[in-house]
Amino acid sequence: VHATLVRGILSPAAPRRESRGPGRGVNMARWQERPVPDVVLVVDDEELVRELLVEMLEDAGFVVVAACNGAEALERLAAQRVDLVLSDISMPVLDGYGLYQRLRDDAQGTTLPFIFLTAHGERPRLRQAKELGADDYLVKPVSAEDLVVAVRALLARRRKLEAAISDRSGLRGFRVRNSIVGI
Repeated sequence: VHATLVRGILSPAAPRRESRGPGRGVNMARWQERPVPDVVLVVDDEELVRELLVEMLEDAGFVVVAACNGAEALERLAAQRVDLVLSDISMPVLDGYGLYQRLRDDAQGTTLPFIFLTAHGERPRLRQAKELGADDYLVKPVSAEDLVVAVRALLARRRKLEAAISDRSGLRGFRVRNSIVGI
């Protein structure tokens, strides 16, 4: 078992208290105030880089899922909710461009924020990512501060988009559905 699992699953669990859940004597207003943590999918074939990115994002309060290539990332996306993808470009099996294109080919995948994070800072690669429509393009090495700012900005933009759609359609609490993930 390695670091591709969400942090906390492998660590010993703290003693659990009996959860009463909503509707079982719990103050519902307090229960509903808890925000659902944002989930970031980190895709990089270099294990050390992947682990460092996971650590930086978890330290900033995100739930992080990791994959070592684009094909594995698609499996993760099919298995759980993801709010943003952070992907390397050069990877075996399915590279970052291929992953991006597969997501965007799905009508619902167009709303999933996508950041390329790569060691390739050359202008032709940057232009290619922009032509594809990537939301952001960061060059390694990246500081934790720059990474977290980029992730938070894109997630905030997505929430504003969802709120605008919700307000226009009259659907309160509407969340753009991602058919790849099925939520």
